[in-house]
Amino acid sequence: MKLLILFTILITIYKTKSASLLTGFYDQNSTNLIEDKQAIKEIDVLRQIINQETIIRLTLVKEVKAMANDMNSLKRSMASMETTVASLKENSTNIYQELNKSKSQTIEKDDIRSCEKEWVNYQGDCYYFSTSTASFLDAMGACHRFDAEMILLQNAEEEKWLDLQFRIRGYPANRQVWLGASDVQHEGRFLSVSNAEGLRYSHWVRGQPDNLGGREHCATYWIQNKGMNDAPCNNKYNYVCKTNVLKKMLALSTSKRNT
Repeated sequence: MKLLILFTILITIYKTKSASLLTGFYDQNSTNLIEDKQAIKEIDVLRQIINQETIIRLTLVKEVKAMANDMNSLKRSMASMETTVASLKENSTNIYQELNKSKSQTIEKDDIRSCEKEWVNYQGDCYYFSTSTASFLDAMGACHRFDAEMILLQNAEEEKWLDLQFRIRGYPANRQVWLGASDVQHEGRFLSVSNAEGLRYSHWVRGQPDNLGGREHCATYWIQNKGMNDAPCNNKYNYVCKTNVLKKMLALSTSKRNT
């Protein structure tokens, strides 16, 4: 009888320990499962962040490549313009010599001061105000086809006259007008694209030029703020072409010689 009671007690102890071990095993598995689910969620969030960063980096690379292409095109155009300016200076010297030697061949004053249709005369120079917008390079090319140059502010009087012309022609006040200067070769040092020389006159809006975003390398006239600004060269703005008296004299003299 005593042996049976002892055996019963041992069986009871064994069952109790087994149940306790099984309960601990299930609790441990549940805890591990919850931790695994949390880790999977964290990995998914990390993947999303990495994907977003990859997209942003690819976009930035494309923008940098596009800006580099624009800058290279502008440098080539400026080099071409430098060659054109050198040729023009040589032609100008020849014209002066011809005028001094040939007193009989004169150019009437009214002819010198006249401008073609759609061009405006101001103090002996002719100005063409565009009716459409273009990028900086396209505007420079348009003026070159006219045998003219993109405007640069020469003095305060001309600036006031140009500002009035912009408003008369209905150029949007919040927009800008291209000026023939760029700092694409030396950041912060704006040079004329017609002769690669420094600006003789400038009137920058306060705080400008600021090269916002590292992409503003072409000069503009900001109508609303009545002063100069820098802007991305691929923006599209109105532009003004200008031809001076000397070019007009050259054209008239060449035309008379040909006849």
